[in-house]
Amino acid sequence: MMITDHDTSALKVLLAPQPAEAFLTHVLGRQMLHISGKPEKLAPFFSWEELNRLLTEHHLQPPRLRLAQKGRPPEALQVLRRPRPVSLLQRGMLPSLLDLEALYGHLRHGATLIVDAVEQASPRLAILCDGLARCFGTYPQINAYVNFRDIESFGLHWDDHDTIVAQIAGRKAWRVFRPTAKTPLLHGAEVDCPPSGEPAWDAELVAGDVLYLPRGWWHAPCGVNEPSLHLTIGLPQPTGLDLLDWLMNRLGLEAVARRDLPQFAAPDVRRAYARTLKDILDRLWDEGIVDAYVSERRGLLGVRSRPSLPFAAMEPPLPPSTAFRIRYNGATYTEETVCEEVGTVRFTMAGHMCDVDALLRPVIVAILQGQSLAFADLRALTPETVDDEALCSLLDYLLARGLIHLDLMDE
Repeated sequence: MMITDHDTSALKVLLAPQPAEAFLTHVLGRQMLHISGKPEKLAPFFSWEELNRLLTEHHLQPPRLRLAQKGRPPEALQVLRRPRPVSLLQRGMLPSLLDLEALYGHLRHGATLIVDAVEQASPRLAILCDGLARCFGTYPQINAYVNFRDIESFGLHWDDHDTIVAQIAGRKAWRVFRPTAKTPLLHGAEVDCPPSGEPAWDAELVAGDVLYLPRGWWHAPCGVNEPSLHLTIGLPQPTGLDLLDWLMNRLGLEAVARRDLPQFAAPDVRRAYARTLKDILDRLWDEGIVDAYVSERRGLLGVRSRPSLPFAAMEPPLPPSTAFRIRYNGATYTEETVCEEVGTVRFTMAGHMCDVDALLRPVIVAILQGQSLAFADLRALTPETVDDEALCSLLDYLLARGLIHLDLMDE
């Protein structure tokens, strides 16, 4: 099975002018990185206007929307209110609304507004996430942070995943310290011991700046008494523990591994059972196991829920005359040759295996790159021996499984 090339185009935009390839090879998971940038570099991704639109159009509830302030309990920072029902039938049925008076008051007194998973409400950030997923093989989560005073939100802490901080507007001060434990995952006595000494980095992020922190690096961001808006992109990376868990699932397909342990059998029987298990592990474990795990993981990575009504519920398959554009709902896939004699290629997308005629391979590859394509674009990628019906059947297969979505083209 072939792992598709890591698409670094989205990462290049975030890290510019630093080269993305050097970041993946020498920085990722190893050391922090600060990249200076101009405000216009990050302006296309998010803005105050986009934040206001999100808060207006989406009835966000805790914990996705919350306030934080060092030294103040969460219950003292409530910003939602229950609307007054106009009839008895509405009691308990109306969603909580954002209390703007309470929100403004808390922000003026030093609280930080946090909105989790903003990519779910922002098309531009969703596209960014898809691009990063094509690179890292996992979907990141983007959280927005807003503050106005020189007060910390959480104090000194560390995260159990890598983060990329993008300063959208204003300034924010950061103190960053090296990890006190190697590759930490869970909180414990060792990793919860705060660092001592001087920080590894103590400076301000300004609009356009990017800061990368590997997991385990301690940090304490703080406002500087001016409006600040930044995004934190969480990048969970697969670990050796994840690979071993995947291997255990594969081991579960072996009947011997599912048998009860012969704990009451004779010693030679128990030793023979242990040797049999080791033989199975040796068979499953080879030098290509990392590639095999990463490839399967990319083939199983889910897709975003982007409905395509009314198209997706229509039968028969859409005629080629329909004026629509096609985009892949996912980010990653794997590809392998099934049968060279008959020219069949297998693609795995979000757990769906699709065997495609090799003549249609350029079409599905173009779709899986995440670009928005018209039917005419796809038609141009196929030889004349492939008719429109075959192309439409492929699109209908992908559409019926939620792997692509369709948008009407502007007249």
